Amino acid sequence: MKTKLFEKAPAIIGMSNESIWGSCKVITPNLVKAYELAYKGRVNSFGYNEDMTRAEVVELARSILKSKPSRLVIVDHMPHPAALFFALDVLHGAEKLPPVDVHLYGDFTLYTPEWIKIEPLLKKMKLRFFCASPRQRNFIFAMTKKFSGVYVCPFPVDPKVYKVDSIQRKEFRREHGLNEEDLLLCYTGRISFQKNNLRLSQEVLRFMKDHPERKVKFILAGTFDNMGAPFFGFRSKPGEYLEKWSKWHSSVASEYRKRIIYLGQVGPDKLSRIYNGSDVFVSLSTHHDEDYGMSPVEALFCGCPSVLSSWGGYEGFTLKEDGCVTVPLKLKSGTYQFSSEILQSKLRSIVDQRLSTRKTRAQFYKNRFSIEAAAKIIGSPQNLKSHIFSGWSSGMREHAQRLPRLFAGERVFEPRPNEKSFYYRIYKWYSKG
Repeated sequence: MKTKLFEKAPAIIGMSNESIWGSCKVITPNLVKAYELAYKGRVNSFGYNEDMTRAEVVELARSILKSKPSRLVIVDHMPHPAALFFALDVLHGAEKLPPVDVHLYGDFTLYTPEWIKIEPLLKKMKLRFFCASPRQRNFIFAMTKKFSGVYVCPFPVDPKVYKVDSIQRKEFRREHGLNEEDLLLCYTGRISFQKNNLRLSQEVLRFMKDHPERKVKFILAGTFDNMGAPFFGFRSKPGEYLEKWSKWHSSVASEYRKRIIYLGQVGPDKLSRIYNGSDVFVSLSTHHDEDYGMSPVEALFCGCPSVLSSWGGYEGFTLKEDGCVTVPLKLKSGTYQFSSEILQSKLRSIVDQRLSTRKTRAQFYKNRFSIEAAAKIIGSPQNLKSHIFSGWSSGMREHAQRLPRLFAGERVFEPRPNEKSFYYRIYKWYSKG
């Protein structure tokens, strides 16, 4: 935190300690950099943490108000700003606060009761909700009473960390015994039931078998988790998904098994090497809160195209035909399903197209998803105006009423949803539009 505060500057509010979520460890600092760039360094940062006492939150509110902020900015996914907003209201009055920006993450649905609780305060505030993708924007808009202040600001990527590097590509491919004519597919991120990684691995195996004329390898990097699908009442035992994937991997014929490589958790430097060395990033996630997709956009910054499920934030990357393509999904038998034939066709097409050089592809996505691109969005209050909050929708209220079931070990959504189910009514925006 700065010892000297800028007056009439944005107050950037976020955790002073690091998030437990891997993607958020990158997203929040990059958002802060975007605000610093947008306001030429004239911002004040304030730490807001879960372990703060009520008195500490009040003192934080006093410090923020003392700086006479031009704007309040919530850049982090936790803690929820309810306690801070209540303190600011008591000390100053919510209606007298400067405009408030709130960046919403995928865990928005874990806090619907808190959002409902502070609805009276929000209705006194001038707000902008920033969503990471167009489909998340549609989802959040549907959770409100047609609130006009819902905008899109992508979670930015740092182009100094993720960029095209021909040396990294050559070295990484040499390490894995690949020539330039060989194919390397990759997946990075959480490896779990929610992300469909077992099905993904099986589909890549099919692609290998269907193309015996080429050496095809598949690399996975990330940690296996035990989350299951708790919103549907399915909870995994510790190590269950790792055991399931490992059992499948062991059953694969040796000639293919050695081409499916699990690297474990890796840092940004190794991720950059993976993306530069790979020919295609693949993900078939249908996780209900897939609001964005840091891994595929980081890969695109390295010039690596993506084949993704047409779900949630992923669809927001389909801006360039040889950059990202998606596989259509259909709600069937209680789950969103895709055609294996269409997936295989999409893989073949993006491998064979190669319309752009990696540098051209990377520049295209850098122009739209970099820290500089985000700075242009958030620094344009005259174009993206703040509005008095209109209120939450009936769907939002029902979600908030259902959510306590999750923490009681019960399911929130129907076990086999259809188009009449609450799950579909809420999440249809992630599968279309």
